[in-house]
Amino acid sequence: MFFVGRFMPLSWSILAFGIAFAGLFTFINDFGFATANIKLQSQGYDEGECNSTYLTAKIFFNFLYVAVTILALIIWKFVLHRGFEYPAEFSVVIMLIPYYFFYGMVKYTNSYYTAKLKPAKYVVPSMMEVILRNSIFVLIAITFMFHINGLSQPQMAIILGGVYSVTYTIYFIVAYFLGRPWKYKRPSIKMFKRYLMIALPLALSGIVGVVNQNIDKVIIQFFWTAKATGAFFLDQKIVMVIISFSTSISLFFLPLLSRTHHRGTVDDMNTMVGEFERLITMFSLPLSATFAVLSVYIVNIFSGFFTEYSIILAYLSVYAIISLNSYPYSSALIAKGHQNTVGAISAAGVTLNIALNFLTIPPSIFGIRIFSLGVLGGAVSTMVAAFAMNIAYRVKLYLVSRTGINYHVFRLLIPVSIQILFLSLASTLLHPFSIFLLIPVAAASLLIYAGINLLIGELTVEDVSTFIKRLNPLVLLRTLREE
Repeated sequence: MFFVGRFMPLSWSILAFGIAFAGLFTFINDFGFATANIKLQSQGYDEGECNSTYLTAKIFFNFLYVAVTILALIIWKFVLHRGFEYPAEFSVVIMLIPYYFFYGMVKYTNSYYTAKLKPAKYVVPSMMEVILRNSIFVLIAITFMFHINGLSQPQMAIILGGVYSVTYTIYFIVAYFLGRPWKYKRPSIKMFKRYLMIALPLALSGIVGVVNQNIDKVIIQFFWTAKATGAFFLDQKIVMVIISFSTSISLFFLPLLSRTHHRGTVDDMNTMVGEFERLITMFSLPLSATFAVLSVYIVNIFSGFFTEYSIILAYLSVYAIISLNSYPYSSALIAKGHQNTVGAISAAGVTLNIALNFLTIPPSIFGIRIFSLGVLGGAVSTMVAAFAMNIAYRVKLYLVSRTGINYHVFRLLIPVSIQILFLSLASTLLHPFSIFLLIPVAAASLLIYAGINLLIGELTVEDVSTFIKRLNPLVLLRTLREE
């Protein structure tokens, strides 16, 4: 992302639109079945029957996605005679279709590893894909920078789309290989109905959610420019550092809560929800604070071409912590069998986000400019909708199981406030545009945050030691062998 965004910003912007356009229809390739698979396999249903039923549905859904996406392109270009800002965008969307096909197939393997609590098998294929794709991206950017390949930036965007498709194909092959021997039986109509009972309530929120994830970039491209689309996509990718890091903590919330609900008591589950919330907040809060305060310097490191849009990163960082903080509550509701409620809340939240996108991103609505925030509107809309969903999940779980306010989380405001004060002073005095200054400032702020947590008892020396040991790649390999 650093090399492509810095040396091929137009390629990055065109790729961003292609990913958004092709991604508009990815709700078709799952319909909530991944969540249903995690829940059913966690509760001990027949593994072979689950695998066969889900895989059959998954293959059908993915081919349906391919057909719908190609049909949408044909209608847009040849029936409606609508074009794109850059002709290469059509080709980029075509190149990304295999990427989204295997993106859907990977949910089959990942949901299985999540249900069976196999973190190494979940993580290793993903790490391999990221390393491979980014290595190719770096090589492509270098060849472009030194004028080795002689291609234009729009043409390079098409190649980048193809890279996504190739690496995700390899991702699925490796992920499937690690799961051997897979248990299969004849797909069952009865099991399919069980999947539907869980998945259908989540399907609506999934459909609206997928549209929500991509519509902001499509609207930005329509009303503003490819540069603005690329900037928004870049900031979303940067925020994924927070979400990906925290997902490693939250990955097994749902299967663990499902097992606790199946075998434990209400008090056991309430205790787990509170502890899960404390853990995910503790680890994601300092990253969100760092990205928000240092947003202009972080975006500048990736590409000075997009610095004028750096405020977007600050709002998306706040969104990240709010969204992650919701996960223990939504997982608990699904584990308790309230997937209908989770689906309704999610659908309402993302519908609110889409509505706010249409209200705040365009320069004006029927000549009224008072609501327009421009490109920033996409980030503000996302943050507001996430906050509304967070409140709704909490209220519903309280009504279901009297899960009270987790006051331990508020204690974390002490260290993060001191961290933000340090970052603000460092930003004002040092202006860390250089990466050699930015990294020490960010690292110092994280050490301050950890130190204050140690002083107030939210962290222990043993916790820090365990965390550092877990960063050792050899531990991951040992876990993979054990699995």
